[in-house]
Amino acid sequence: ATSASRSLKVLVVDDNAINQQLTSALLERRGHRVGIAENGLEAVERLAAERFDAVLMDMMMPVMDGLEATRRIRAGEAAAGLSRSPIIAMTANAMPGDRESCLTAGMDDYLTKPINGDELQRLIVKHVAADRGAGRHGPAVDGGREIGPPRAASHPFDYDVALAAADRETVELIAASFLEYSARDLQTIRHSIADADRRGIASTAANLGGTLAIFGARPAVRLARRIEQQAAFGELPALHALLDELAGEIDRLRVALKRLRSAP
Repeated sequence: ATSASRSLKVLVVDDNAINQQLTSALLERRGHRVGIAENGLEAVERLAAERFDAVLMDMMMPVMDGLEATRRIRAGEAAAGLSRSPIIAMTANAMPGDRESCLTAGMDDYLTKPINGDELQRLIVKHVAADRGAGRHGPAVDGGREIGPPRAASHPFDYDVALAAADRETVELIAASFLEYSARDLQTIRHSIADADRRGIASTAANLGGTLAIFGARPAVRLARRIEQQAAFGELPALHALLDELAGEIDRLRVALKRLRSAP
């Protein structure tokens, strides 16, 4: 059977439970088997113990990020004389230089969230086939898919973006998780600001931005991205106003998602 028609074993590396849920659903609907690692170090240890056909690697995670994990995975493969497992980066916040950083670390491709299931399948099959074919010499990168223009700027999210990635049942499952955890994430950011924990602020904002991107919630994604950037380079007191704006957008999204879930 070809890679496109058979079940592959894929490791999903992401510390965000909602993203794990969505990515697993996309893969399992296409007949693949899924393993989960919650940070880069866990991925390195998992790959040292067992082989996967492909790895989907989030960029920003606690304990060890995706770039460092990839460097260690490649070093381990080289030391053991193993073939390269295809590693595809996944990120919600595409920053200048991210693509080059991924390739330099040893990744093979790069996807921008929200991830489309068919596009994900195409890249996995492409790189698994290249890995098993003759003369695989390095990465062949396709452009990451950026979020398209919104149909209505005033709408808190784009249902079509969510459905492009998953079916209604999966979207509703993710919406339920988001409704449960989003308030907690906002509170975590507030505590991190009070503690001057820049890394904690950036990590939680990046996670929240990744979940918001699933729903095409562009205004909220932009605010989460600004908080992440401000945590790295700006004055922490200025984050309170940005966080209040983000909380307002999330409230709008929560109302819209509750209506969606109650619709017949």
